[in-house]
Amino acid sequence: MKAIYQKFLSLTLVTAFAGITVVAPAKAAEPIHKVRSGESLWSIAQKYHMDVETLARINGIRNPEYIKVGMELKLGKGPQIYKVKPGESIWSISKKFGISYKTLVRYNNLKNPDKIFPGMEIKIPAKVGVKSKHKQRYFIWPAKGRVSSSFGFRWGRMHNGVDIALPVGRDVRAAAGGKVIWGGWINGYGYTVIIEHSDGYRTLYAHNSRVLVRGGDWVKQGQIIAKSGNTGRSTGPHLHFEIQKDGRPVDPMIYIKDLRR
Repeated sequence: MKAIYQKFLSLTLVTAFAGITVVAPAKAAEPIHKVRSGESLWSIAQKYHMDVETLARINGIRNPEYIKVGMELKLGKGPQIYKVKPGESIWSISKKFGISYKTLVRYNNLKNPDKIFPGMEIKIPAKVGVKSKHKQRYFIWPAKGRVSSSFGFRWGRMHNGVDIALPVGRDVRAAAGGKVIWGGWINGYGYTVIIEHSDGYRTLYAHNSRVLVRGGDWVKQGQIIAKSGNTGRSTGPHLHFEIQKDGRPVDPMIYIKDLRR
């Protein structure tokens, strides 16, 4: 009888034996979100306190525009709990775990991120997918001004960067050092600069009034590369700024080191 009992346990999840229902332990199901009408990858990432880049990577999505109603998105594993050590800050913890400062603050609903203390428990969002062999690069703001439009869906289509409202003629600076691969006119974008950085990153600066660099130039982080403007398809003076990783637009707010402008 013992042998039969063991055989039944190994062959089925639920076995009736001698009037007793035996339930084998099952793995916890990975949380899933079913896409609803009107939702975007960006809004879903916000709902679960995730980076849109992480959500896209978990689900193998290369173009965030192409998600459909009823599509099931994996959300990854649950968070781990980390106890703050003496001398640590939210910024240093975010660097330690390779996630953005903004995401960590939002995930823990921290009203004042500066007020953390040793022993405080911080939730760390699960990192899912293949880890990059490169360290995440951090950028600086290319110009000082108000963010008038964020990364994500806008007017029924994907907005692949952030818009910074500022008057015509303000300095536009390289967000990181690299090689200029384009400095000139692009239809829709107007006068545009594109810089190639290491580790598969590129930055794009659009709607300028003047371009001060040309293809082949090497620039340093913070170097003035253009003057802001209102060229191309634009509704008012502003800088459109994009960061691309391996040819795919990502949310610049994840990669900018200091969110204060």
